[in-house]
Amino acid sequence: MVIACSAYGCKNRQKTGSGLQFHRFPLKDPNLLERWVHEVKRMDWEPSKFSALCGEHFSADSYVSGAEIEGRHLKRGSVPTIFSFPVHKLQKSKRNARKRPRKRCLLEELPTATATDEDTPPCTKRLKRTKTIDELLQENAKLRNRIKVLMQTVSRRDKKIQTMSDLLTILRAGAFTGP
Repeated sequence: MVIACSAYGCKNRQKTGSGLQFHRFPLKDPNLLERWVHEVKRMDWEPSKFSALCGEHFSADSYVSGAEIEGRHLKRGSVPTIFSFPVHKLQKSKRNARKRPRKRCLLEELPTATATDEDTPPCTKRLKRTKTIDELLQENAKLRNRIKVLMQTVSRRDKKIQTMSDLLTILRAGAFTGP
């Protein structure tokens, strides 16, 4: 499977001998993962176990320094910081924008039995109707009746199976004396 960079506009792919490192998203560390996803700035996107970023998106100080491992391993907690986004992508994301509070109805605003649609405040149109106790009791009685009918059906089927099984046993034994 070819690993491709998940950053917006980045066309880097893993190629043998290219020397370009790819780093998978830290799926096991939710806090670090959230920071990585925030920096990538892709709307409605979640990384999979195959998602990765190329080394071009990490600064030099993000890597562990040492003779053999230099440039290959990220430091713990490193976050990608180098991206080239178009201007429209740099605007505030909708995820971080503060949501407007919903308009709520007061109990006094709820419509009465004589109110018309014109008198009804707009927020009551979103209210879901809940079932009354009587409706729930009726539904419960119907379901109990349905269960009873299904149990009878199963009982009849079991009797037929037993009868056929007994008949098969008799036929195998050769003790059948037919008409």
